[in-house]
Amino acid sequence: VSGDFLFMHTDLFVDGNKEDTLTNLRLIMGRQDPFGQLFGPLHISEFSMGGIFSPQIPLIADSNSGAGFQVSSFPLLHESEFDRINLRGELLVGWEVELYRNEILLNAQTTPNADGRYEFLNVPLLFGSNVIRLVFYGPQGQKKEEVQRLNVVKDQAPPGKNYFRFATTFQDKDFFEVGNEENIVPGKGDGKARYIAEFQHGVNRWLSLAGNFASLPLEDGRRYFSTLGLRSGLLGASTRVDLTKNDIGGTAL
Repeated sequence: VSGDFLFMHTDLFVDGNKEDTLTNLRLIMGRQDPFGQLFGPLHISEFSMGGIFSPQIPLIADSNSGAGFQVSSFPLLHESEFDRINLRGELLVGWEVELYRNEILLNAQTTPNADGRYEFLNVPLLFGSNVIRLVFYGPQGQKKEEVQRLNVVKDQAPPGKNYFRFATTFQDKDFFEVGNEENIVPGKGDGKARYIAEFQHGVNRWLSLAGNFASLPLEDGRRYFSTLGLRSGLLGASTRVDLTKNDIGGTAL
């Protein structure tokens, strides 16, 4: 079920079977504004809450599902990884989905995963224009399409512009806990919180400063990561440099 509720776009997904009646129940609510005018002077472009996916963190972690919320002033469809994207959504039983980039078939999924979703992870993007097309086929011959147009160009903020993103999720924990223990997917997390904050500042038309901070629950305990980076479009080449450190002395470049 999709619609507007309390001035927010709302999606509710429910599925079950004859034995367990209810196996999945997900709710996500939020708003988007391509002009970044939400909440006045904060210039928010997007916020969401409920069963969301945390952002990808370059060099550190992929996105992760969980109950939580996120808020961002980055332009819509701005990915933490500028040359790839994760695509996820609901996939009903009996439906199939195909993934095309610039009319080239990249992948397909014929059945929903254990969470009732389709997932295409780390889909590579080309420099320049990318037309991402998802084509869905139903069991009675239905067909529908979803199209996104992504333009991978210079990856920095305009001069003097500041962007930020904050997200917190309870790792692998649904907003509504339903079903029994037999329905739990092996490897699921234990509901510990992850916190992610990102920023970017436009220095001039050729250069931006960027960074992030992340607190993540890992198998050997909680770890803290911080990153400083540069974004440049000098000589027409999109360039990123990131230096990451964690709280036990590990580094990545």
